[in-house]
Amino acid sequence: MDAVEVMERACAEHPELRLRPSPPRDELEALEAELGVRLPDDLRALLERAGGIDGGPLDPIDFTGASFDVEIRDMFPSGLPIAHDGSGNHWVLDLTPDAAAPLVFFASHDPPVILVQSPDVAHFLDEVFGDPRPSRKSLVHEDRLFHVWRENPGELDHAAALEGDEELRAFAATLDDRYTVVDLRTPTLGAGFSWGRHGPATEIRRGYGRLFAYAPPEPKPKSGLLGRLFR
Repeated sequence: MDAVEVMERACAEHPELRLRPSPPRDELEALEAELGVRLPDDLRALLERAGGIDGGPLDPIDFTGASFDVEIRDMFPSGLPIAHDGSGNHWVLDLTPDAAAPLVFFASHDPPVILVQSPDVAHFLDEVFGDPRPSRKSLVHEDRLFHVWRENPGELDHAAALEGDEELRAFAATLDDRYTVVDLRTPTLGAGFSWGRHGPATEIRRGYGRLFAYAPPEPKPKSGLLGRLFR
């Protein structure tokens, strides 16, 4: 089923759900201009049917992103937050210039980790409103967040990234050796990285095709007497 079909099935099965009005065409055009990318077909189809969903376990789900004020541009330059958990964590559509169906990421602040939640919006909505049995759910759990925070699976140091394929090498060439690279171009659900590994000043870089990198902040040059002493 596509995302519209999943949403309509959810509304039929859960009478408490209420669809928000679909935004007018000029608002969709303004949203595209704000994001700097064309809305992918599955998201546009959703928005032509409804602006979001009120009620349910994630209240609200807002397909326009207007309900949420979260700074995510370093990781998701055209990211669209569509839901939150009430504790400062958000689910984000990662829109890209090729207008491909966007992955859904879970952006956590404690621990500061992002994880791949769903391959598309339909899967995400099915996770939210589908079979409630834990064995059928893959909505992000704390154990996966803390596994990524502790273990940092799949990370590449700068030198290893420079030995990768053409796209990876080109991305690594824009970075210095402070950076650790994470390749999420062909991710599995639950894959991710610790975006706040070096604290709130961690530097984040994003490459085309879901290549990410992070580094500790550059040391500030010493000034005054200490600067002169330690030149």
